[in-house]
Amino acid sequence: LISTRPVSVTSHTVLVVDMSGSMREKDVGINKGSVTRAQEVYETLAQYLVKEQIEKMRHYHSGQRLPLDVVSLIEMRDEAEIVFEAIPIDSHLFNTLMERRKTCRPSSHGNYMPSLDAAERLLNKVSHAGCALLFLFLSDC
Repeated sequence: LISTRPVSVTSHTVLVVDMSGSMREKDVGINKGSVTRAQEVYETLAQYLVKEQIEKMRHYHSGQRLPLDVVSLIEMRDEAEIVFEAIPIDSHLFNTLMERRKTCRPSSHGNYMPSLDAAERLLNKVSHAGCALLFLFLSDC
């Protein structure tokens, strides 16, 4: 999407989620002991980053051309894994994050540099003045 129509993108959020072994701990959330740190991260992203943004766009841009806000996701382990790139903020992204919540498998160590390098590459794909960039690094360290 970004490579074919970079000027149409109004914002690009790049998320790096720590998937090191410590993210298996079940010590967060309302029901401590029932969800892992990684699961809580994906739930929070889906509910507060995506769902709230969808609702704001519905009310604010009623009848107008919607902005094209996209999200990319990197998981950090020993290496960086780009899970998806430039997915528009919509119900599909919400569902993708909720599904990731069920399937994420924290393991190994967290190596920051490959993830930071991957994030920089993704952010540099959009370089026009009309695009806001946001980088979020979600880790327990």
